[in-house]
Amino acid sequence: MQAKVKDVLDTMQYFYDGDWAFVNENIYKVINVLSKEEREEFNCDCKEIRWYDYISDFLKGTAIWALNED
Repeated sequence: MQAKVKDVLDTMQYFYDGDWAFVNENIYKVINVLSKEEREEFNCDCKEIRWYDYISDFLKGTAIWALNED
């Protein structure tokens, strides 16, 4: 299991060692012209993401994928 974890960490190193800055100005330009109904249908506002749930699900998925866990 330790070898599997090391392999995953080595594979993902590029992603967690990087200095990432994401610019999302364009999506907010789009959101600002959507009607209320369109905003509900195309829910794409990152401010609405429940980050605790997102990270929790991401880590569970990573464990399933990388460690072949249930």
